[in-house]
Amino acid sequence: MVLQQDLAQMLASEGKTALMITHDLAEAIALSDRVFVMSERPGTIIEEITVDLPHRDNPIERRKQAGMNEYVAHLMELLKVGRDDHLG
Repeated sequence: MVLQQDLAQMLASEGKTALMITHDLAEAIALSDRVFVMSERPGTIIEEITVDLPHRDNPIERRKQAGMNEYVAHLMELLKVGRDDHLG
């Protein structure tokens, strides 16, 4: 989380954009203003999610926001996390 904090602050102070690939759903929301969700093979973009939470430059604070859980739950639903039908 300290590395996430450092990365977010550096990107904000430098005015840079980064493309990150992660399997960590909370990390995706905490560090992003947009999340692209990919399907199973063959990988295609199935949804683009705009993250409308404050503190993009401070992922530790962003994780405390009330809307954080809703974004993670939506990603879990899209990715079929915790459902038996994701296996086949």
